[in-house]
Amino acid sequence: MKRLELLKKVKRYLRRNREDIPISLLLLGLTIITVSTVYINNFVFGSFVHISNPLVIAGTTQTKQHQEYYESIEVITDTKESIPFDDNAELSVQKKKVPSFVTIKNRKLVIQPAHSDVGNYNFKVTTDTQKAQIIYHYTVQVILPPVDFQALKKEVKKILGEEIDHYAIAAYDLKRKQGFYINGNVVMRPGSTSKLPYGIIVLRDVDAGKYSLGSVEPYLKRMLQYSDNTAMMHLDNLLGGYQIHNSRVVEELGVGNWFRHPHTCTANDIVKTYKGIYYQKYLSKELNDYLINLLVNAHPGFDNRIKQGIPDTLDVAHKTGYVWTDHGYAYNDTALIFGNKTDFILVILDKDTTPDAAVAMMKPISETVYNELDGGDNPVVLGISSFRYYPY
Repeated sequence: MKRLELLKKVKRYLRRNREDIPISLLLLGLTIITVSTVYINNFVFGSFVHISNPLVIAGTTQTKQHQEYYESIEVITDTKESIPFDDNAELSVQKKKVPSFVTIKNRKLVIQPAHSDVGNYNFKVTTDTQKAQIIYHYTVQVILPPVDFQALKKEVKKILGEEIDHYAIAAYDLKRKQGFYINGNVVMRPGSTSKLPYGIIVLRDVDAGKYSLGSVEPYLKRMLQYSDNTAMMHLDNLLGGYQIHNSRVVEELGVGNWFRHPHTCTANDIVKTYKGIYYQKYLSKELNDYLINLLVNAHPGFDNRIKQGIPDTLDVAHKTGYVWTDHGYAYNDTALIFGNKTDFILVILDKDTTPDAAVAMMKPISETVYNELDGGDNPVVLGISSFRYYPY
């Protein structure tokens, strides 16, 4: 009604000021723009209402600022009244199933994610009131509890103490995509950990159809599960010798230093290789799963290293190494740990020490890393945003 009155006034003005047509046209144009703007604002934005309601979730309290026409919603850990949904409120998402951790209970929106729910989600709640239908749209990002990797690195350094120069440590969280390295680029002696790249290269040839899995499986099992040197030499000959093997490790695995001969490695390169296994960059899914299964089921005689600090209920795919020189021992372990909340890589290499000293050092290091990355609280919800509108 006000818009019509405004247009009538403009018409009356134009009749009275016919001689000054340019100014009149300008005023008419401005009026039309003003009316259009008001109309567009009311049509497009006027139906959006900012809301900021508490949600009952499992996690810690975090909020985040969002773009215009959105507001962050308070995330709480205790029970409070949430949006007063009607009993007939329905959850839905376009072209996707409703996340299983999102429900409506006792007229409250409840979000209870597990570690496997990490990711971004969009869903909506539709409810009918006496006046109109209301649709609430939600954007939810579920993340793992943050980890201070620098503080974790300091804690591991404290465990190493004066022996820090004898060790190379690397830990990498595969879901948080962060980690820390201590002497990560220092060249160490791999021992039998260098047999793992052999296993990957041989399985790549199986994928390529050069030979069947059955023809190499006995040697792969002996080499990776029992750390048998004779089996490794058989596969080395099958590949054409260590020089060809080394070049393929560099070219196909993208790893610069993890070799049987020369007998060298770095913690950084070992982490890179385990990433390739985890993200299935090297092998088909079938053979990648086969490789991981071999490593998980390594002989229990090798469980006295990294696995000391990891719960028995978790799968640990690992390859150990042992070598002796005139300067002392290298007693190593390299592992991919499948946790309850996250998966992570842990590499512990040592030099010029003793097996007993290395074993004594590995347990507190693996316990500390595990507790920080996979222990503790449930996943948290971050960046919940919402808006509601009344469909025409």
